[in-house]
Amino acid sequence: MLKRSPIATITIAMLLLINPTIPAASGARVKHVARGTIQGTVTGAAGGVTVSLFKAKKHHRHSGSAKAATTPTTKLAKHHQVPLMTTVTQANGTFQFTGLPPGEYRVKAHAKHQGSGKATVVVTKQGTPSITLTLTKHQKKKAA
Repeated sequence: MLKRSPIATITIAMLLLINPTIPAASGARVKHVARGTIQGTVTGAAGGVTVSLFKAKKHHRHSGSAKAATTPTTKLAKHHQVPLMTTVTQANGTFQFTGLPPGEYRVKAHAKHQGSGKATVVVTKQGTPSITLTLTKHQKKKAA
């Protein structure tokens, strides 16, 4: 069996963390994790709209029934959460997030003075979800 120095092992591990697509030419076993893509279009504004990607949070329902208390549901993360990724739409309003592990995500588009739009999307190994976000202006509540 080939012996590796601890430094070589650490170096290989660090390289795989930085870029998990590096082939395992060193003999290290690399687990392949399928990655997905979210693509979409933002309507209601010209290009240059900021689009942010957030991981949706899981929580348990707080209801009177025993079944509901153990049924996991998805609660969207608070708007103060730091985005996983951010991009800007092309002139035609399209955007794309790539290299995503399977899971549920929240996508939010925002353009100053033009409004915002959001959607929840599930990324799977089998396909690329395509979404359309329509920007709408939120009306400010007037004090009574």
